Amino acid sequence: MSFARRFGAFAASLTPTDLPPEIDAEACRCLLDTIGVAVAGLSHPTVVAARSFANSFLCSGDGGGQEGAGAAPARSAFLAGTAAHVWDYDDTSYAGIMHGSAVVLPAVLAVSSRLGRSDAEARCAFVAGVETAYALGEAMTNATYVDGWWTTGLFGAVGAAAGAARTLRLDPAGCAVAIAHAALLAAGYRAVLGTAAKPLGCGHAARLGVEAAGLAAAGLDGRLDAIEHPRGFAAVRGCVLLDIAPPRIGRLPCATE
Repeated sequence: MSFARRFGAFAASLTPTDLPPEIDAEACRCLLDTIGVAVAGLSHPTVVAARSFANSFLCSGDGGGQEGAGAAPARSAFLAGTAAHVWDYDDTSYAGIMHGSAVVLPAVLAVSSRLGRSDAEARCAFVAGVETAYALGEAMTNATYVDGWWTTGLFGAVGAAAGAARTLRLDPAGCAVAIAHAALLAAGYRAVLGTAAKPLGCGHAARLGVEAAGLAAAGLDGRLDAIEHPRGFAAVRGCVLLDIAPPRIGRLPCATE
């Protein structure tokens, strides 16, 4: 079974009742932290400029360029992801050295808001997404970051796709396709550090996750061996993966800064 299929099966099968109280509490902590730093980032010049860009180039046909339930989910994820990372105080995973919540949560909330999902289901999708990103980061090791890749954009986009696909309630095959689309298109280099490209890259990864899930929902296929293909996600980044353990609940805690 391909890694995308393993990750997709995990995301699709996870339900709110599967989350132990301590994991649900940890998810709430990460959500509150991410929402807090995103709110703090709304007036940052980078986010203000990103909103102006979105108004010109990413306007929703039915939302009039405004945020909320009427805005296009990909646009909302882009702006929220940028705001969540612009001050760089969002939580960190030391597996893969990445900021997971700031990418995955905006993707999940953008789709949840559009579809009216419950808080419990949104937290479940969030857990599915971050655990997918962290499992991939752990498998590819911190060497990926050390070698110059910006892992928030790489692993985060795959996690965002898993979370958004779970929010859309795609079946295991659909979640796998969403993950494959994100793995095929995710990118990022550590040269972004110190520039507006870093928070914008976080927003882009969140947006890519939403778009990947949307592509899968529309029935558009992608390579299900995208991660382990000889010219795919892992190999191009210098990592030969013999195996990736499937994500599991509570595998890797986050540290808030």
